[in-house]
Amino acid sequence: MHTVIPAKSVAMVQFIEEEKQKVWCDLNKKGLRINFGLLPNQKNIVLSGPKVVVTEAAVKVKQMLSSLYSVNVAFDKPGVKDFFKNHEHHYVNLVKVEFSCLIRLQRDDEQNAENVQTKVNLKNGVVIEVCMGDLTSYQADVVVNASNETLKHIGGLANALLKAAGPQLQDECDVLIQKCGALKPGCAVITGAWNLPCKQVIHVVGPRWTSANKENCIQLLKKAVRESLKLAEKFKHCSIAMPAISSGIFGFPIKECTHFILTAIQETLEEFSENEFQNKI
Repeated sequence: MHTVIPAKSVAMVQFIEEEKQKVWCDLNKKGLRINFGLLPNQKNIVLSGPKVVVTEAAVKVKQMLSSLYSVNVAFDKPGVKDFFKNHEHHYVNLVKVEFSCLIRLQRDDEQNAENVQTKVNLKNGVVIEVCMGDLTSYQADVVVNASNETLKHIGGLANALLKAAGPQLQDECDVLIQKCGALKPGCAVITGAWNLPCKQVIHVVGPRWTSANKENCIQLLKKAVRESLKLAEKFKHCSIAMPAISSGIFGFPIKECTHFILTAIQETLEEFSENEFQNKI
């Protein structure tokens, strides 16, 4: 049996590998083979071996991952990266001893190493990647937030982005709603990103799925994607990270959702010339 368990960060994989060696030794004796990231920049743990042992190990790994907290901290002051590189060993050991934490410098080739499922290079130079990842730490110019009509970020992805960005994000959205009123399905607005690693956040309202009104839901979903891409183009962003809009509590079936999102991306790109659109979606 073979299974892959994704983690939020390379640091979490490294921490589990180093701090739980006794657990792995015991499982190795039962025939388990463990790879902590097949490549240095991969955020996953690969288990293989007898089904019973892999199942047992998968439960342990998931419990370990759920007990850990990981956060990306961006430093934009000149010289900080070089300083940490030169003193990395000292500070890593100090923090590990004092706080039982692991800190590590993100390598250049780890930017957006988000468990890419599918990657397509289009003729016009645009790259489309379908990933399993965390939008709160994704390194794109702009991130799309699947929101409700009043931009109240109370659950799901919206709440996760709010927690990562800070309360200023909700304050800015409240001002927008007071000024312009509630958004209709298919509409999008853009705000600052605050503490998120992206430059801006696009808030889009997807349709609430009903099978009786399927065609209208499809058209509104495609409009939501189109409006998000046009906002990204308007503000000169070169990369955009977009979730499966409406697939959560709004009930849009996930397979159809992703299909029509990709269709909308393709149709929208055809409306723009090579020099008018972003490079990565």
